[in-house]
Amino acid sequence: MGAVLSLIRESLLSVTMLFLCALLLQWRIPRRRVLAILIATAILFCLVYAACTHSFPHTGQALIKLLSFSLPSLILFLPLSQWRDARFLFVFCFAHSLYGCLHTIAQAADLLFPHSLYAPLLIRILLSAGVLLGAFGFRKPFFELTTHLKNYCFLFALSCIWFCLLLFAAAYYPSPIAARPEYYPLMLGLCFTFLLFYGILLVAIHRIQRNFQDLNHRHSLEQELTLQKVYRRMAYRDVLTGLRNRRAFEERLKEKEKKREPMCYVAADINDLKIINDTGGHLKGDEAIQQNARFLKRYENGAFRAYRVGGDEFALLSETTDMELAANTVSQLMRSAASDIDTAYPSSLAIGYSFLTDYSLDSVHNLLVRGDQNMYEHKRWLKTGRKAPESPPHSSDFPAPHNIETF
Repeated sequence: MGAVLSLIRESLLSVTMLFLCALLLQWRIPRRRVLAILIATAILFCLVYAACTHSFPHTGQALIKLLSFSLPSLILFLPLSQWRDARFLFVFCFAHSLYGCLHTIAQAADLLFPHSLYAPLLIRILLSAGVLLGAFGFRKPFFELTTHLKNYCFLFALSCIWFCLLLFAAAYYPSPIAARPEYYPLMLGLCFTFLLFYGILLVAIHRIQRNFQDLNHRHSLEQELTLQKVYRRMAYRDVLTGLRNRRAFEERLKEKEKKREPMCYVAADINDLKIINDTGGHLKGDEAIQQNARFLKRYENGAFRAYRVGGDEFALLSETTDMELAANTVSQLMRSAASDIDTAYPSSLAIGYSFLTDYSLDSVHNLLVRGDQNMYEHKRWLKTGRKAPESPPHSSDFPAPHNIETF
């Protein structure tokens, strides 16, 4: 019984090293198969270790464990691992360095219980469980770090090899550490320095990486928001004139209808655009459209918004609920429509308007129909060659549209 407990005690940390490598490596086969292979391998390595210890009792424990665990595990893990570069070397060397630290801590703890058979085993079980649980919790960040720091893993592996050489030299030169118990504080200090160094290094790198990820995520969100604004502008803006388009007009109309807000709708249409296109070409026609759009945009003073709803068709929709202010703006618009539009070809706007103040007696559909009818009435009035009115058309020359309040 004592021999079995001694075997378990001496080989437990070595087996822990194997499972630590299994947790920190990426595998080419399913993890269930890896676990089965590890269990079989751990049993086999323990038997080999027991045989070597029995056959060569005077050989150093470090050499026996090197031949029983380290070299066979290297031969086993390398073909099964997805990593065939410095990341594999770093994980393998890091696991061995951690094993050296745990072994030194366990040996120092054995001095506290020199005559106990179970206390050293319990200490090793606690150390192994703590390391494996910590590795399992830190596994995902560790994968991220080794992926992003792939070019530095070789340097990390060299540092682990250097630490193992220092620990081995301190433990066996000039005589085994068991014969020099006064050196255990130095050994423990060396081990805790290694653990503290790598702990701080990995946590710091992980936090820096998280900060960079947060910055990249924030930058991506800003880019996405910018693209959304661009796409929204492309979806709701007319490319030629810069005015809002028909989709924006219809959505704004629905919003105002849902809120039951009073509205003033102005319909505007460019007269004789086909003549301009036939005479000067479509570029001149585009210039006429742009000039008329700039003219209407001047009336986006808080009372109205201007929209291009068709090829030569425009609309203004009131943004204010003050219908008196809207009526005054319409009056100014009609007075200046005939004289203030500067185009290379003669151009004029036919304008019609309508009001909606009481939803119980009227509707948005009727609002649009009345505005369009008044615009076409104005267009016919202009084609007679008569002078455009300087005020909203409610005089005898331009009859007031039906069901519209005059002012």
